[in-house]
Amino acid sequence: ELTTLHSKFPKPVSIYKILLMYGPNIIASEGHIWKKHRKIAAPTFSEANLMLQRNNKLVWDETIRIVSDMMNSWGPQSSEILINNCVQDITLPVALMVISAAAFGRRVSWAEESMVAPNHVISFRTSLYTMASNMMLRLITPRWLGFFSRKVRFVHQCSEELESYMLEMIEERRLSLAKGEEYADLFSSLLQGSEAEEGDERLSDKDLIGNIFVFLLAGYETTAHTLGFALGLLALHKDVQEKLYEQISSVVPKDTIPVYEQIHALPLVQATIYETLRLIPIAPAIPKVAAEDLTLPTMRPNGSIERIPVPKGTIININIQALHKNPRYWPDPERFDPSRFLSEYTKEAFMPFSSGMAGCYHYRFSEVEARAVAVLTMILSKYRVDLKNPEEYELEGLTMAEKREKVLKPRIILTIT
Repeated sequence: ELTTLHSKFPKPVSIYKILLMYGPNIIASEGHIWKKHRKIAAPTFSEANLMLQRNNKLVWDETIRIVSDMMNSWGPQSSEILINNCVQDITLPVALMVISAAAFGRRVSWAEESMVAPNHVISFRTSLYTMASNMMLRLITPRWLGFFSRKVRFVHQCSEELESYMLEMIEERRLSLAKGEEYADLFSSLLQGSEAEEGDERLSDKDLIGNIFVFLLAGYETTAHTLGFALGLLALHKDVQEKLYEQISSVVPKDTIPVYEQIHALPLVQATIYETLRLIPIAPAIPKVAAEDLTLPTMRPNGSIERIPVPKGTIININIQALHKNPRYWPDPERFDPSRFLSEYTKEAFMPFSSGMAGCYHYRFSEVEARAVAVLTMILSKYRVDLKNPEEYELEGLTMAEKREKVLKPRIILTIT
């Protein structure tokens, strides 16, 4: 009921105000404004939409290109690559560069790109990377604090530069689309949807920027950290890693580049991403608010159903951690077992992002899936992932759940050999 009865259990918009940094958007709105944004965004996010499929292919192709460049930068003679300090040192830049291409239609290379566009003082890449890495700092600090802190000043400057870049891109893309040119990036898809409306039903430039921000820029660390956790889990579970290598080798011929059409022939790779999201969900809880006085059903330990009263205005949090580890739906829930997603499972018990607004959910899930599967396929086709100096973690005698908790800290060291 919490996820399907949207009118009775809307999201508490006040909690999402921080997402209004660049403008109104579908996540931080309700009522008429939400319906207006949803009307334009929903066709873009529909599973059956050709534009969504084209965008996912673009995400895949750009991910493969970027990871190939990364591997080439390691050098042809490298048999072991130490990821100093944190595996996210690789996954964060990959996610950033894919977003730059798939969301904004701007390619950036693995090598540092410092070219500053006319009428700007900071490059697009630097602005995007700085904002993606310092969003919370930008949200909680007033601009005047920049007089006392160089970092705060730079973050606010990058925020303004990024907004300026995006406004310029809107105008450039409008002109291109008017000439009949076609694009597969999300920016163009939302713009086309908006231009098809009339008058007040169109999205303003601020609306367009706000939606791009919440769907992609705000979620880029999400994908990167999921990939980081997946690699960490595979370093702990060598048997799963070996099965992944066998599947990838059987689908992708040696010395060839995997193509998007092969994604459905890699079910175990997809399942590994799902299992990572089950064990380590992106959001530990999903907030809702009761729009009226009502009751909610709860199941007692003996299996009986009891309804509890919920007064209007009550904030209700869906505990995703508990849902994903409920033995009623997930046998042996602490075990890392991607194969559980290769057969039937209770889909309502798997909420890696959110639920309720199916269109946005399908878009975000499929986009993350395309990117993550591409990265894992590329890396595992050529390298083995291990812990560097596992003895330092003192894992002897610990349960697998305890090992995961100890190893999958914010900063972990892996080797790719």
